[in-house]
This record gives sequence, C-alpha cells and structure tokens, in this order.
Amino acid sequence: MNDPQATSHDAPAEPRGAIAILLSFIAPGLGQMYVGRLMAGLVINLLFVLIVLLFVIAATLFQFFPLYPVLVLILVWVAMCLLSGWRAAEIIGDGRARKGRAFQHPLIYILVALSTFAAPLAITTHFTWRHLMTVVSVEDPAMFPQAKPGDRLIIDRTVYRNRPPRRGDVVTVRVPGSDDLVNLRVVALPSERVTMEGFVLRVDNRPAHYSPLDVEAINTAAIDEELPLELWVEHNHDQRYVISSIAGASTSSLNSPRVLGDDEYFLLADNRSAVDDNGEPTHLDSRHFGAVDAGHIEGRPVYVGWSIAPENGSIRWDRLALPID
Repeated sequence: MNDPQATSHDAPAEPRGAIAILLSFIAPGLGQMYVGRLMAGLVINLLFVLIVLLFVIAATLFQFFPLYPVLVLILVWVAMCLLSGWRAAEIIGDGRARKGRAFQHPLIYILVALSTFAAPLAITTHFTWRHLMTVVSVEDPAMFPQAKPGDRLIIDRTVYRNRPPRRGDVVTVRVPGSDDLVNLRVVALPSERVTMEGFVLRVDNRPAHYSPLDVEAINTAAIDEELPLELWVEHNHDQRYVISSIAGASTSSLNSPRVLGDDEYFLLADNRSAVDDNGEPTHLDSRHFGAVDAGHIEGRPVYVGWSIAPENGSIRWDRLALPID
C-alpha cells in the first residue's frame, strides 16, 4: 500500500517563475531548461557565445573603437536573459512547464552553464587578450601628447603579422629583460645607422628637421598645460609626428652611432626629456636598452580606451576613443 505522505514528499517541486528568471541571468538558457526545454536552453547559451565570437572577429577586422559596441553587447546579454526568463515564467504561468526530467538537477545546470556558456566565453576572452588585442596602462608621460598618465590604451596584437613596423609607428614593446609593456615610436628601421645629439635625431646621416606645432593639427585632446612641455613636429625621412620636451632639460644622447641589425628597430619616446634633474631616467627607450628585436614588439596601440586623471581619479571623457597616431 502506497504511503500518501511519501509520495507527496518525493514529487518534484512546482516550478517557480522567480527561479526561472534567476537561472536565466546565470546563463541565458538555464531558465528554459528549468521548464523542461533542454534544446532551447542549449541553443540560447550557444547563440550568445556565437554573438561574442562575431563581435571579436568584427573588432579585429575593422579596428573600431570597442567600448560602445561592448556596451551594446552587454545590453544584448541582458535582453536575452530577460526574454528567456520571461518566456520561462510565462510557460510556468500557463501550466505547460515540464518537471521531473533527468536534466532538471542542480549539478546538470552547473555542467551546462560551464560547458555551453562560461567556459566558451572564458576561452574566447583569453584568446582575444593573448593573440588579438589587449589593454596597456600608461604610467608616465613618455608618449605625451599622444598618451598621458592614466590612459588605458587598446593594443592591436595582429597588425604586424601581415607587415613589418614602419617608421613613425607607435608600437607596444616588451622591454628587453623585463615583462613590462611600454609604448614607443619607431624612428629607425633595420640596417639603418642612428645617431642622436641632444634632441636632434639623425638616421642614415640624414638629420631630422623640427617645426613648431599647430595644436589644431594633431589628433588628441586638450594639451595638458600643467606639464611644462614644448611641442614640436619631427620630420623623419617621409614621416611626421609630434614630439615633446621640457625647455632646457637635459636628455640622453647616443655615445656612438648604432647600426641596426637585420631585424632590429630603434624606438624613442615622444617625450624626449628622458632624464630628471638628477640625471635619472624618467622613462626608458632605445637610448637606454638599445635597439629592439622585432620579436619584442607585441602590437600597436590604436585607441585610448579609458582614461582616469591620476591626481583626483576623475574620468577624462575627452580622451575616450582618441586614436593613437
């Protein structure tokens, strides 16, 4: 004879709309699994992963500023979670929810969330950060006015897979003997001869020329008047770019000419005032650690992705999305 109390105790609990919505925000498809729709739940999870993959591919191919598209991507995720949860709650309200299925178990929910949602997103993020793009924080005024302390630069790791660095490129380089990433400008190419006397650069016996800067001609936010830096345009062979220096400051010179190897580049900070009043380096470039092998070049900064003023922690909205030239 059956025990009515035991039967009631063993029966699956009635589905609840609030739980369906909560599960949907853990992974969009879990709400559908909760009401017995396993395939729908798997498809929703994998659909969002596919959207993220397409976003990463598009960002890599078209080099657009990713902050605002990322916000749209977050809104898409929230919308998918809400729609999935709302649909699951609607099914529960209509009495069409199926319960007692083998996959309706907390451990299965965890396994599905990990295998079809969390793990693919983690793998995609890791691959993107390691091979496609990353972010480097600017800690010093080495690349002023292109980059300022407090900037976070978005680095394209793919740009030099199809072509070598060019004169005038700003590159992200791993400092020899260190894991630090810094941003510097290519001023001399493989096999060229480099000399530098004070601030004057000479490449293959051809001196760079300098002209006053038309501030409106550069692609940057307002010049920081608190930094006592003079701005100039350096004409280096066929390339022109903005450099800065402190009036009257000393600088590191090359003691003797350097001839670059077949795969070496000479990199300089745009802020050429590289030593303080005590003669100590404020930032490093090829004047200090020598020419850099192409294998140390990690990519090229393309945008200021975020910027926070170091002195007060305020967001510098005028610097967001500035291209790095």
